Order: sequence, then C-alpha cells, then structure tokens
Amino acid sequence: MSGVYARGVARIRHRTRSDIFEIDANELDWNQVAADERQMGVEVEHEAVIEHAELGMLVWRLWEYPLGMENDREVDLNGHEAIDHIDFGLSDADVDADIEPEDDRLSERLSALPAQLDQLEVAIAKLRDLAPMLGHNQPPEEARIGVSDVDLAQIPPAIDAIRTELASPDPSMDADIVVVDGARRPFELLRDKIMGWLKWAGPKLGGGLVTAIGGYAGKELLEHHATILHQLGAVIDTLAMWVQHLTLLI
Repeated sequence: MSGVYARGVARIRHRTRSDIFEIDANELDWNQVAADERQMGVEVEHEAVIEHAELGMLVWRLWEYPLGMENDREVDLNGHEAIDHIDFGLSDADVDADIEPEDDRLSERLSALPAQLDQLEVAIAKLRDLAPMLGHNQPPEEARIGVSDVDLAQIPPAIDAIRTELASPDPSMDADIVVVDGARRPFELLRDKIMGWLKWAGPKLGGGLVTAIGGYAGKELLEHHATILHQLGAVIDTLAMWVQHLTLLI
C-alpha cells in the first residue's frame, strides 16, 4: 500500500468575506479511513482533515485502487474559494522524503524524466492505436476510449516544452517556471480524464465493460489506461517538485 505526498500552500478566500487564509501542506495529517474489497483488490481511502478557526472543516481525500494506483481525489473546502491549491497525490510509502536532501531528489527525478517522457509517448501512441479495436459494437460513448484526440493532442507540445527546459545548462536552476508549470497542466488534465474513465470502467470489469467494448479490446483498454495513469503520476510528481523548487528561487 502506498502513502500520500502533499506539498505547497493552499490559499483560500472566505466564502462571505474577502479574507484569504493559507494552509501549508505540512499541516495535513493523512490517515487511512476506509478499505473496501473490490474486483481488482482493495480500494483504500486516504483523508486529511483540518478544523480551521475561521474556515471550519476542510477535507482532502484520495482513493487508491487498485493498490499502488491513484483512482480519484477530491477537496472539500466547506464552500470557500480556492485561489491556490496544495499539490497532493499517491507516493511510494517505502520512500522516506526526509532521508535525502530535496535538491538531490530533484536532480535524480530530472535525470529520470527523459526516459519517463519516452515511455509516456509510446503509451499514448498505443492508446491511439487501441481506438479502432472498439469495433462496430457501438458501446456507450464513455466506454469508447476515455480520452479524446483533443486531450491527447495537448501532450506532445507539453513534452517538447519540458525537454527544452531539461536541455538548459542547469535545469534545477535555469528552467523557466512558467513553461514548466504550464507544461504540467495538460498531464494533470489527462490524468483526471483517465481517472474518471477508470472510475466508470472499473466496476464493469466483471463482464459489462468487456461486453460493451468487445472481448480482448475491453480488457486491454482498461489495463492500458491504468498503465498510462501510473506513468502520468510519475511525470506530474516530478514536475510539481520542479515547480516548487523553482518557486523557492524567485
């Protein structure tokens, strides 16, 4: 089972006043609050709750399903408005973030990023190839592919932008924070689309999905979405750390 990472600061505007309050990610105390058996194993719900003197109860939730894969997330700010969000997601519980200095961890992640981007390009190309396998069975629209060509078309430019910043003399110091942060957003949008599709498709694994899509294609599409979600998570985690580091340099 994995743990949850959280970094950055949430800036929240009061729902009836103009006051803005800040919540640091270090204030979030994550707990496992539920574990339910499902078709692909256990679904675990992680939750962090803050009782704020002015804002009331604030809740961050993340679902892990199957184990080791982020399935969904939500933030309940008690009706208040989020100006800036805390970045949070699933991480390897076996990795202790305090063991290794932040700069060293970032350097290692940036070194691994080109290979991760290569793998993601291959996976997205395969996802495009899977679309015709849906055949003539005319499944429900949401079952057809999960993400559209428009969603996928945003990824190559984002990958190119990241590779350009990685080519700078010292990416951890010289990269353009606006470019890196802007390139991160298409990956996050694609991740959210895939998580939504997996949330729809997962319960239908026992037969409904396979029947709707058509045999082998249904199973492979489900498995491949999960693979891409894992790859996106690794890239997004690195980009979030990179942006956080560059922010501290400003």
